[in-house]
Amino acid sequence: MATKEDIENLNRTIERLSDMMQTLTTRVSTVEQDNQNNVTTAAMDKIKEQMSKISEEFTYVEQPVTSSSIREKLPEKFSTADIPKFKPTDNPLFHLKAFSATMALKGVDVTLFPTVFPLSLEHACQQWFYSLESKHVATWEDVAESFMNRYKCNIQAKTSERELSILKQKENEGFTTYLSRWRETAALLVDPPKEKEMVRLFIANLTHKYKQHLKFLPLSTFETVYDIGINIEDELMKSVGSNNNNSTWKNKKNDTPSSSSSKPNNATNNININDVLALNAPPQRFQRQRRVYTPLGMTYDAAYERLHSEGLIMPIGPFLEP
Repeated sequence: MATKEDIENLNRTIERLSDMMQTLTTRVSTVEQDNQNNVTTAAMDKIKEQMSKISEEFTYVEQPVTSSSIREKLPEKFSTADIPKFKPTDNPLFHLKAFSATMALKGVDVTLFPTVFPLSLEHACQQWFYSLESKHVATWEDVAESFMNRYKCNIQAKTSERELSILKQKENEGFTTYLSRWRETAALLVDPPKEKEMVRLFIANLTHKYKQHLKFLPLSTFETVYDIGINIEDELMKSVGSNNNNSTWKNKKNDTPSSSSSKPNNATNNININDVLALNAPPQRFQRQRRVYTPLGMTYDAAYERLHSEGLIMPIGPFLEP
């Protein structure tokens, strides 16, 4: 049986062996790390040497953008005439949408948008665009932002019902002309009222010669208003034409001398002294009265086309020489 002294010697031996194993493990890990670092350093040096040779052989030089390079990127059938034009008073948001849609339909790459965009501007707007710094027109997003900031004052609120209520018919404006002008304004309404309400506003803004016939009728559609308005316009034109013909006939009748006045009078005792004095008096300047014409409600060209289509008037053809 081992004594107490033997057990203590065994423990001391085990401790020494443990210290020796720990020291050996540390040395081995150090050697492996040194070897790995040497391999990595050598590999990195070799890579750097190869990259240096490549960079010397292939050096990147930025080439300026030329018209030929842009023309090569544009579609074959691209034409500047297809680009929508922007006026200084137009809405910039609508123009950006129209420009983007046109370029997409033509197949133009987005990278060319900043180059092509100034071609869609009028001369005054082009002067502003070309005065910008390059950083403000580098990308399409930069161009759109600069353009919106410059012309955002042109963006107005949606057309309201009040603009229709103050859109009055002019005194000499025809019915069809005014109806077209009304429809153009009504088309800008984002949230238009019902058709019956719009008919009421339209009739209320007509001149008296149309409104007096329409305001008491139960009208709810513009189709019915148009049919009745055209008939009223035709009757007004016919009445104007008949009045002009009657006035012309009366003037011709008054110009014809009567039979009694055409008879010669040889009696000398009927001569009035006032008539004799009037012969020696200086001639008085003839003053012609200004003629007053009834308003037609449309232009002369439109009146001629309508009267000619109904067979009321015919053009005078060339006369043959005798």
